[in-house]
Amino acid sequence: MEKTLKQLSDDIATELKDKFASPEFADFIAKVKAAGDDRTFEVVMSTSDEDRQGDALDQSGWEFTYFKLNPVVLWAHDYSGFPIGIVTDIRVEGDKTITTGKFAPEGLNPTADIACALYQQGILKTVSPGYIQNDDGSRELLEQSFCSVPAGRYALSLRQVQTIGLSARELI
Repeated sequence: MEKTLKQLSDDIATELKDKFASPEFADFIAKVKAAGDDRTFEVVMSTSDEDRQGDALDQSGWEFTYFKLNPVVLWAHDYSGFPIGIVTDIRVEGDKTITTGKFAPEGLNPTADIACALYQQGILKTVSPGYIQNDDGSRELLEQSFCSVPAGRYALSLRQVQTIGLSARELI
């Protein structure tokens, strides 16, 4: 079973690398990166606190290698939909993982436009990581999703945390 999953993962990785090398994907990434700062976000993607499903994720266990090849942001883990943005930076800071990124440029994806507007208004505040749990205890990050109710209680927009006068550390 493990060999089959490893081969499947290798095959998927090869296929994804080929797709990410396409001119269409490069153009999409360039347009998203060029989007104005008003379409940016910074969020706590994950913490080591126990989530609503009873999981506590050791933040040192993240594997970002393949995610960095395709740093997509989705709406509500919809793997069949188009990305609503990209993550431009990801970092583990102690017991939390923080991401910064940009929503897709205005007009490219109506879902991205709605999510961005809701985020800017402080209505949409939370994210959730989509990942594969590996047998060795590491987790391969596949995507980050903005969502209405995440499993992680503290997966919050840092913009919103600062607005209420707290640091993320104080909140956690």
